[in-house]
Amino acid sequence: MPQLIIVDSGGCHIPVVNKDTIVIYGVDAKFSVTSHPGVCDSSRCDFIDSSATLYDKVSLYNWKFGDGDSSTGFNPYHYYHNSILYNTQLNIKTEKGCEGSYTIPINILVDSTPQIFATIPDSVCVNAAVLLTAGVINNLPGNIIWKWNLGNGLTLDTKDTTYYFNTPGKYALSVSAISAAGCSDTVYHTIRTDALPIVDAGVDSAICRGQSIILNPKGADKYSWLSNTSLSCFTCSAPAANPLYTTTYFLNGTNSYGCTASDSVNIRVIQPAKVLLTVPDTICIGSSIRLQATGAEIYAWAPSSLVTNSTDSVTSSTPQTTTTYSVIGKDSKSCFSDTASTIVNVFPYPTLQIKDSNITIEAGSEYHVDALGSDDITYWQWSPPSGISCTNCSQPVIKPAATQTYAVNVHNVAGCSVEKHVTITVLCKGQNLFIPNTFSPNGDGMNDYFYPRGKGFSVKSFRVFSRWGAIVYERNNFSPNQQTYGWDGTYNGKALQADVYVFIAEIMCENGTVISSKGNITLLR
Repeated sequence: MPQLIIVDSGGCHIPVVNKDTIVIYGVDAKFSVTSHPGVCDSSRCDFIDSSATLYDKVSLYNWKFGDGDSSTGFNPYHYYHNSILYNTQLNIKTEKGCEGSYTIPINILVDSTPQIFATIPDSVCVNAAVLLTAGVINNLPGNIIWKWNLGNGLTLDTKDTTYYFNTPGKYALSVSAISAAGCSDTVYHTIRTDALPIVDAGVDSAICRGQSIILNPKGADKYSWLSNTSLSCFTCSAPAANPLYTTTYFLNGTNSYGCTASDSVNIRVIQPAKVLLTVPDTICIGSSIRLQATGAEIYAWAPSSLVTNSTDSVTSSTPQTTTTYSVIGKDSKSCFSDTASTIVNVFPYPTLQIKDSNITIEAGSEYHVDALGSDDITYWQWSPPSGISCTNCSQPVIKPAATQTYAVNVHNVAGCSVEKHVTITVLCKGQNLFIPNTFSPNGDGMNDYFYPRGKGFSVKSFRVFSRWGAIVYERNNFSPNQQTYGWDGTYNGKALQADVYVFIAEIMCENGTVISSKGNITLLR
């Protein structure tokens, strides 16, 4: 029951009770917001009413979402599309006419989808460079992942690229951009790849100098020749070519799609022939020669009966007498011809005779060679040079130390040469050794020494014995004919008495033969 309490100045309380009831109504508006991020280009928010009433009920909701939209629902949700701060408000009214209002600012973050563009040509030629570029229209923060699909099974993870299509056809290209939040946009475009023309500049040909030829290319709709002063035109399909020298002409051909390919044609210009010969001018009879012609393509040699092949550029011949050779040379199209000739002088071999080709002499002796040559001999050469008086004369004196074969080579002015041999056999039998049987060492300067004499040998050992076998003189390894190396008739510095003594000598011939000589020597006083 409601009551009134009266209080006087003295602090006394007097309640006054009323039998009627007073009802007070009230409302407290309030709400909360729950965000649901992760959706591209929008962010959902759920608005949850938490208003409180006193002895009353809410009969009207009026939500304002801050972006111009509103709702009268109980617990509505709303999608935001921009990342900004929104002031949201709830206005309510109760059945009893009470009103309440509540405002909450909310910061919305929206993951925007990238809006992209791509530059893709409508058509290209096979093997041409295709520049593919892409970009973002709306400036989004963060990294963008790019992916190209080239329509041929190939993908590229790049924003811009250059690609070459090597097969004609249509390709469905696409490029996608993916934001860090996974939001993506894709651009599609079909590109047509056109085939190149199969350009044929024509068949390589040959013409005579001074002639012209019509070039007949095919495979394209339009033609363009690389500039050359020997062409009658550069953009016509069949120009006349009049080159002075072998020339390669380069051509670009374009088809109806605008695709271009290249080719070339070679025109060989046959120049006037100038035949040159490579042939020796001098040979020896019986020798074969090599005849070579240059400067043409086809040859005809004369006299044809003397060459192994009369139509080759290189042939051979074995002339027996001095001969004039000629050759006619021309090209394969018979544009030009030329003739060249040369004389080949054929010389006989000189004659050479040696009276004796096998000679035997005693060691230390010499032999006069008796060689007779023809009058055309201009050169003599003997070998080896040891033991011979001259190496470039016709009749040398030979004195070999041992058995030796000498060769003599002679030739004439043409270089035709002949060689002969002579063998000198050197014997050592002692006939060239002389040992006296008496000497008189009396100091008169005549026959005072006993020693070996001769030539073609050296004394290996020389000993003198008394009749009782005692050695009274000995000397080794000395040259003959040296009386100072001989025996003076003394022993141990004393003159020996006249008597008959025995000598033994070992002789080393120049050819290496060792012989012994033994005998008596009479010492006279």
